[in-house]
Amino acid sequence: SRARSGTCIVGGSGATPTTYVPEHDAPASSVQDIRTDPTNILIRSLLLKKSREEEEKEQAAKRVVEAERRVRQQQQQQGRAATEAAPEAAPADKKGKRPAGSPPPEEPAAARRHT
Repeated sequence: SRARSGTCIVGGSGATPTTYVPEHDAPASSVQDIRTDPTNILIRSLLLKKSREEEEKEQAAKRVVEAERRVRQQQQQQGRAATEAAPEAAPADKKGKRPAGSPPPEEPAAARRHT
């Protein structure tokens, strides 16, 4: 492929856009109209940086939501496992007053004074 060359003519006052004059044989066509972005390069850079930062924040927020969802799911699974593995409540003794192996109930304060 043959490299194409051209010359850029810049206006003296800076108010006129740069004009490209091709130095090769090419038909003049409106399809080949070359324009520059009118937005200042600094402003373009800042806008791109801002949009990237906003995108990163959105992605970080999505990661946080996903992490919280996984934690809740793990807690639910652990809760189910703990419920399944927990021993059943101790059965009541023969009289049905308290579970076997539990300490006797405390006496009321009034009963302790009279003894």
